[in-house]
Amino acid sequence: MTDDETRYRNLVEEAYSAPSAEDGYQDVLAQTHRYLFRDEAKLHADLPRSGGRDIALEMHLPQLKALFESKNIALPAAETNYAVLTVHGKNGRAHANPAAQKLFGGAFPTRLEELSFDRASLQRLQKIIRQPEEDLEVLLVHIGQETPQSCLATIRREASDLFEICISFLDWTPELLTRAGLALGLSEKERDVFAGIAHNLTLAEIADQSDRSIETVRSQSKNILRKTGCSRMSEVVQIAAGLAYLLDEENDIGSDGAATQVWETPKSEMQTLQRAGGRTLAYYTRGHGRQRVLFLHGFLQGPFFTPQLEQMLTDADIKLICPSRPGFGYTSASRTRSEYERTALDDAIALLDRLDISQTVLACHQLSTNHAFRLKAHVPDRIRAMVMVSASPPIDDAYLDQMDTPTRIAAAAARYTPSILKLINEIGIHSHRRKGGPLGFLKTRYKGSPLDLEALDDPVLCRPQIDGVFHYIEQGSETLVREAASSMANWGELFVGDDCPQCWIHGAECQALKVDAVRQIVQTRVQARYDIIPGTSTNLLHQRPDLVVSAITKYL
Repeated sequence: MTDDETRYRNLVEEAYSAPSAEDGYQDVLAQTHRYLFRDEAKLHADLPRSGGRDIALEMHLPQLKALFESKNIALPAAETNYAVLTVHGKNGRAHANPAAQKLFGGAFPTRLEELSFDRASLQRLQKIIRQPEEDLEVLLVHIGQETPQSCLATIRREASDLFEICISFLDWTPELLTRAGLALGLSEKERDVFAGIAHNLTLAEIADQSDRSIETVRSQSKNILRKTGCSRMSEVVQIAAGLAYLLDEENDIGSDGAATQVWETPKSEMQTLQRAGGRTLAYYTRGHGRQRVLFLHGFLQGPFFTPQLEQMLTDADIKLICPSRPGFGYTSASRTRSEYERTALDDAIALLDRLDISQTVLACHQLSTNHAFRLKAHVPDRIRAMVMVSASPPIDDAYLDQMDTPTRIAAAAARYTPSILKLINEIGIHSHRRKGGPLGFLKTRYKGSPLDLEALDDPVLCRPQIDGVFHYIEQGSETLVREAASSMANWGELFVGDDCPQCWIHGAECQALKVDAVRQIVQTRVQARYDIIPGTSTNLLHQRPDLVVSAITKYL
């Protein structure tokens, strides 16, 4: 086994340990860093260079979903779309959650050998249960007699005599099919075809049930493959299953086990614009002035501001127009990864057209910089000036050592192994849904940044950041992969030589990317003014709203 294969295997094993470990997400991050880097910031030479999708890795996602959910249940298992069996080793009695009951049929609890595993699968399961030294196994099992269904099964020892068997069978409810189809960017008719495939129907059977020709259904299935970047429909179903755990209706329990927090992006002052292909563009307005300014939101922090900033905007006669990029909040995802950047660009131009904005100042926050420069290059006469708040310039591998560890991991994974970025994001999201909630996520992200942690202790500064977390994960981790890959793409040619007036303001204590690295890159700008703000960090937008409004006002 090569070193690359060993590191990859260790990462997958760590991922399967995360649902049970107290600091599982941190352990996965550490293992990811070891996979990517040979020391603090030097990349391994054997990393994949294609930046393509790793279907084999993403096929683990349904199993990880089931494992996370099984940690929160007592006998009998709670409701979930994934099939989970809980088996007592001594007597072989199995309890089932509703999805497992639907998969196996019959009454529960029952003995393991009474379930419809084929003989070989049952023998392997029983052997694992009898081996006290085995804590985790993943194997292929077959369920059913006439038309056996192949599923991945993860067997985890919960106690000395208690086992959980999480099975990748997914109960494709109508609601789940609709939400998964939307997340994949499918049209209504394509979602119908996907629903039939998810329920193991042939294309001919789908055509017959939907009263369409086989040629039409075949064409729609090809569209599904094209939109998802897959070569086989089985891959589409596996990827949709991986998305499904983020599409479940879930509540977040705080670390104290007390108040329940619903994970939902706010809709206050949100409007929508219908786009081609059945997509929806959601956008927010902030401030009640007459001078309209386009605002491109950050990665973790969406289009949500403190009351102080909104009042300052109104006092300055400014209204921010804040579109959510594809897949964020309630804006529909792009059809494929490769179409993400173009979709974001087209959405922004369509919004300017809809609101009849012929020229505007463009305000850019954090990792939206690449989208801002693409927009400026495409419609140069419509962008009067640019205000860059805590913004990130184009970055190559030479600057990885200027980043904090989470940013470094995300940047390298986005460029070389996007499926690993998707894996760690999903583990992180689910870990913090289970423990610590959005505040726990933010505290983990800002570990090592005293000013950012201090901001989380202020309810006024903390609220828009929590709303940003909801907005960040509304449609699942595939969006995060597309956004991160876009920011790490080679867009430097758009950056060099642009003569658009610009003002960059950056927190002196920002940990994501060291201020000296940003200064070094931006100082090549002829028209750029670059200001470092003492006593501010990643949350400059909320910490010093007066500076943000002042920078915009200078160009109006």
